[in-house]
Amino acid sequence: MPDSGNKPHRMSCVGGDDLIETKKLNQLMVSSTLQTTRAPHIFAFGDCAACQQPDGSWAPPRAQSAYQHALYLVRHLPNLVGLKPARKAPPPFIFKDQGHLARLMYWALHKQHQFALGGLRKTLLITLSELIDRTHRPRLKLHWLAPTASPSPSPAIGRPASAIRDW
Repeated sequence: MPDSGNKPHRMSCVGGDDLIETKKLNQLMVSSTLQTTRAPHIFAFGDCAACQQPDGSWAPPRAQSAYQHALYLVRHLPNLVGLKPARKAPPPFIFKDQGHLARLMYWALHKQHQFALGGLRKTLLITLSELIDRTHRPRLKLHWLAPTASPSPSPAIGRPASAIRDW
């Protein structure tokens, strides 16, 4: 059942609402093998699937769990649908929270690129300057509202809106 977002499409629920059980966020309730609870011939994965873990917690509707769902199904789907003889029942899906691993991998790839371009010394100096800069100048996000297109004077400073943009 391909879908995106937490709420499954109405037309994807073939057989009416009684066939598919949903959680309060309209996620499809699935077993530990990612089969829907009321219709074992339907599989759901990603952020539209509500999968309860053995410890009672729920797998979060994030890209990380969708990726782990997909890896689980690639490995065990042929056994679950009977295309491949199973020697034993497939293990239950268990979500492993990897935290901010993706951000760390992106940072490492960025540093590897810097190393390839500038060498070890330059990469170390850039990394050191980034660390110093982060402690002395924290991130600050400013929002600047663009002036309106009307030539009426701004009540705040008494100048036309076009003049505000140019200062």
